[in-house]
Amino acid sequence: MAIQKILTVLFLYLALAFLLVELTNAGGLQLGFYQRTCPGAELIVHQTLYRYISRDRTLAASLLRMHFHDCFIRVSFEAKVIVCNLNHTIPYPNKFWFQGCDASVLISSTGNNQTEKDAIPNKTLRGFNVIDAVKSALEKKCPGVVSCADVLALVARGSVMMVSDSPTQFITADSLHHYAFA
Repeated sequence: MAIQKILTVLFLYLALAFLLVELTNAGGLQLGFYQRTCPGAELIVHQTLYRYISRDRTLAASLLRMHFHDCFIRVSFEAKVIVCNLNHTIPYPNKFWFQGCDASVLISSTGNNQTEKDAIPNKTLRGFNVIDAVKSALEKKCPGVVSCADVLALVARGSVMMVSDSPTQFITADSLHHYAFA
């Protein structure tokens, strides 16, 4: 009987995890999102990146690492669930929010407000100047079109492609309406 209760709780955890993954991926992501709204965006990213990566190939790993740190998802929650007359505490959001791939790692701290950019795990990130250069180039061609989160994703993909032999695809996600919690 105890094993059945444990399996039921485990199943609920797995179902909740699956649901959370599905909710985060349900935003209509697509390859080539900017082909109509900002033609040539990927070429601009490539040309700007080439100026930096050709001088320092180690930047590719740094830019991919920055994207990883930005997309690392943190979810905190707690709720009570009664299963088979047992009280179990299962994580569930007090305020249902996800954090990840929102470009919050690019936001600088102000005053007493410490942002993700200045958090201890992110102190060693480098390549912010590359992101700024790419974003500036994109803003000249298509002002206000390409999101910072997508710039970070496109730069990570482009830098990996420049130093590897295999093509890499990242889906852009501007249609998700990202929010940075700083």
